[in-house]
Amino acid sequence: MNLSVRQCFPVRRPWSLVKCLMWALVIFVQIHEHKGCLEEERIGLLRLKAFLKSHYHIGHRLPSWIEDADQMSSDCCGWERVSCNSTTGHVIELSLHDMKQQYFLETNGFFYSKATIREENIWLLNVSLFQPFKKLTSLDMSCNEIGGCIANEGFERLAVLRRLEVLNLGYNFFEDSILPSLTQLSSLTALVLARNYHLGNWTTAAGSKSLSRLDNLETLDISWTNFGWSAISSLSTAVKSSSLRNLNLARLGMRGPLPAQELSVFENLERLDLSWNFLTEGLTPKEFHGLSKLSKLKHLDLSWNYFGNQILRVLGTQLPALKSLDLSHNYMEGPLSIKEFHGLSKLSKLKHLDLSWNKFGNQILRVLGALPALKSLDLSDNYMEGPLSIKDLANLSRLEILDMGGNRLNGSISPYIEALSSAKAISLSNNYFNGDFPTQDLCRMKKLEEFDISRNDFEGSIPERFSSLAWIESLDLSHNSLSGEIPSTLIDLNFMGIFNVAYNNLSGKVPDMKNQFGTFEKSSYEGNPFLCGPPLENGCSTIAEKLNPKASERKWYEVDPTVFFASFSVSYIIFFSVVASILYINPYWRQMCFNLIEDIMYWSYFTVLTPLKRLSNRLCRH
Repeated sequence: MNLSVRQCFPVRRPWSLVKCLMWALVIFVQIHEHKGCLEEERIGLLRLKAFLKSHYHIGHRLPSWIEDADQMSSDCCGWERVSCNSTTGHVIELSLHDMKQQYFLETNGFFYSKATIREENIWLLNVSLFQPFKKLTSLDMSCNEIGGCIANEGFERLAVLRRLEVLNLGYNFFEDSILPSLTQLSSLTALVLARNYHLGNWTTAAGSKSLSRLDNLETLDISWTNFGWSAISSLSTAVKSSSLRNLNLARLGMRGPLPAQELSVFENLERLDLSWNFLTEGLTPKEFHGLSKLSKLKHLDLSWNYFGNQILRVLGTQLPALKSLDLSHNYMEGPLSIKEFHGLSKLSKLKHLDLSWNKFGNQILRVLGALPALKSLDLSDNYMEGPLSIKDLANLSRLEILDMGGNRLNGSISPYIEALSSAKAISLSNNYFNGDFPTQDLCRMKKLEEFDISRNDFEGSIPERFSSLAWIESLDLSHNSLSGEIPSTLIDLNFMGIFNVAYNNLSGKVPDMKNQFGTFEKSSYEGNPFLCGPPLENGCSTIAEKLNPKASERKWYEVDPTVFFASFSVSYIIFFSVVASILYINPYWRQMCFNLIEDIMYWSYFTVLTPLKRLSNRLCRH
């Protein structure tokens, strides 16, 4: 018998036979993956669509959700907003976010409605429609104007979904009545209730009980609701503190000092958002020490509050493990005291720091050199003024992202910008920098991917050597005084997705619409009246530019002096010859001309010379 056959079918080892069959089954399943969704779940999706059309009036949306004889069309795993397990074919994710597509995402990360939400558009959800999806792990129903659930059809119906881990109900109109129905969802690891403005009664026993059952909850977002200050104390007893990793308490209307004592129970917390509140300084020694229990906290957002410089000393002393800190839009200002500087220097692991919209001034640049791990720094709108010096930037050579826009900085940025040798993104927009374009310094910065010097006073031309920055993705030179032509070699920058030179003094032909330049619209070039060629409406002739390359630089009022004097001389000679000929031929006109000249002479004598003579005699007498 063949050796390989004997290994799988030994005479005296029956368990080896079972093992071989098991491996064969696994390999077969992997090779022949389940194709197509389950019939029960396909019917469930069609019923869900019908309910949404009748109750939420989604119209013709979800066009791929159709009952078709064609096998490809009837496979719900290929339908939009549906994700299936590639092996079993079970639906595992449903993303029904913004079904009417009436929200848009702003740069600040918030969703905003395109139109005013009317009360008559708020509807009730039938949660039992999700029961057919037994293996569902993620459900997103955010931004859908849901006001609650149909009676006896609340979220307790999801108890059969033992694998449901993520539930997003944000940007709706749910009330406190949904909290008890969350009791059975013990498998949840992430719960988002943000922007449900009718939520806000954590003190109810039912609400606390529902959250206390969520033993596996790692992420909780109740931002922009009406829970208020009482939410913190209720939350510390309602949620199992050992499991929670991410907590978002933004814009709850909390006032007073940082709630350090209440937050200290969440010892495993890694990310905390307390932005958009009314928090101030004034921690008691006990509260001050309570922060030290958050030893695993890595990301902290305290933006849009009323903190002063003291918070720097508190955070540096008690939270040395921080990697990301946002203190923008507060009331901090420079210079820092010794204790504040010492506290800030203890954040040795800090990589991302946002201090924008404060009043630190230039002095903060040298202080931040004490942070050895810092990679990203935002100092925009910080009352920084005057020219930069090499000492300001020398300690920031490790930075990869720097934003100093919206200040009052002036002077040249060359050669100081070369100190940012590791920079990938630099923004110096909305300042008063001037001088020539920093060509040589930028060409040495081989890692640069984003560069923004818009709304300054830079002069000079865009260098052809700029094409050596092969990794550049975004270049904004708008609202300056740059002149000359746009180098055609820039079309070789294959990664550039943003290019803006609007409102300068550029001239000549726009680079050919090839590669990435084929994606730039006319808004990238507007405000330059002497630029021409697609995508601009101003046309220009390539042949004319080759024959007279200086024609595009000539002003409309410039005149060739040689041509002017030649034409003037010829015109004068012709005019004099014509007048002399007429007077010679016609004696009557000649006599009239002489009489006119004589009358002008007498008039001048009696009108001008005689009064002047009398005036002179009077002055001599006196």
